[in-house]
Amino acid sequence: MVGTLTGLIVAGIGWLIHWAVGRIRKPIHHAGVPVVATPFHGTVVWRVAFWLTVLLCGVCGSALVNPGREHYLFTWPLALWTVFQITFNVISWSERQPNPRQARWWSRGAGLALLAASTFYFHVCRSLGMSIEWAYLIGFLPAFPVSALCSRWLSHNYRYSLLADPLLAGVSFSAYYWACACFMKWWLVVGS
Repeated sequence: MVGTLTGLIVAGIGWLIHWAVGRIRKPIHHAGVPVVATPFHGTVVWRVAFWLTVLLCGVCGSALVNPGREHYLFTWPLALWTVFQITFNVISWSERQPNPRQARWWSRGAGLALLAASTFYFHVCRSLGMSIEWAYLIGFLPAFPVSALCSRWLSHNYRYSLLADPLLAGVSFSAYYWACACFMKWWLVVGS
């Protein structure tokens, strides 16, 4: 339930960002200010804004949402998944470039960022005494096929990014979250 709800929230955030970027670009364009005319420029701005917003929601969400709540809402896995999905998006993008050899450095950098984020997450959870939250690292393996398919589809279809990015992000995050939840449930039963 929480994973599906978070996926819907991610989709809503995506639509809101797209709406805001469109509202900012139109007055600038009509005021005579030159807008860079590269292909898919608006899509690139939209995607960067979307993924940065999802990442910030994951990193800062717990601190912003939890004061005054009875139950703690742990949002760091959203940030961890975002880095995971961005890594897939960068890999898919780099393989479609005219010179993939140079573009692969971006995918290597994204892979290193994923390793760094995962290591940092593990050590922070360990130092804070969150004994079971490391299980969110296990979700990468079962979510791999869904995330790879989503990023591949996103790298080929710029036209539908307004709908596709949030929807596919919701699908990918739901697969990741529920894989983690099933593993935790299994681990608690086996460990008991």
